[in-house]
Amino acid sequence: MLIGAKLFPIVLLLLAAPIIAELLSGNLPLAMFFSPPYFVFLVALYGTGALLVRELTVRWNKGIACLLLLGMAYGMIEEGLMFSIFFAGGHQLIIVYHAIFSITIPVLLSEIFAERLSIEKEGCWLDNLGLRVCAMIFIGTVVFGITLGEIEAVDRKPFFHYPSSIVLAFIFVLAAKVLPSGIGNKGKAIGTPVYFFIIGLVWSTVFFLLPYFVGSNILSMFVQILWAVFLAFFLSRYDWKENSHKLSLIGGLLFFFVPKFFGIS
Repeated sequence: MLIGAKLFPIVLLLLAAPIIAELLSGNLPLAMFFSPPYFVFLVALYGTGALLVRELTVRWNKGIACLLLLGMAYGMIEEGLMFSIFFAGGHQLIIVYHAIFSITIPVLLSEIFAERLSIEKEGCWLDNLGLRVCAMIFIGTVVFGITLGEIEAVDRKPFFHYPSSIVLAFIFVLAAKVLPSGIGNKGKAIGTPVYFFIIGLVWSTVFFLLPYFVGSNILSMFVQILWAVFLAFFLSRYDWKENSHKLSLIGGLLFFFVPKFFGIS
């Protein structure tokens, strides 16, 4: 199911996804994050979700655009199907957050790590059995989260949350599947590490601060969606020959998290 050294980038991805999405972002305090029940749940949810997205992207021979679309499907499952936050006012862009910070960044980091270990980063890390086991863990965790949420809920969630979330997640997966393979793969433009760091920092800052400056939730959502689309297709123009470019972009995207992690904001 797991072959040799491929275990190391898999473990990194399983851990990096929840650490970036929940700990580094300041969403969960350190003690709560590493408490055994929370930690196991987060790894089973975020980690297997990111691993599934990565394996499907590779098997479908797609690029960064597919990775982001599948990341949005993941966000729809977590925030729509499990927690129903997506349907609350002003929270629709949470799926874009998950697509970038919960899925794409951890996947890119794990692939960089795999390349340092001389592992083929563009090949599958799981065989068919491993993929099925990963999917079963992810689905089981989602079902557990839904069940626990229903048991502890003071007010019962509207039933439409469930079919609506499934349909929207399916649309994102279908869009990723039929997306032309050339979209989001390596382009020809070049850049420098400093350039990519600035791009990441500017994009992340605008993404997180925009809702505070735009009074309308609908307008804010529309602009942020365009902002996310801009990032995906802008980056697809570049030839990512150097891992330093990817690391610089990731550093810029995550730099906004520094004050949040230390509780400054």
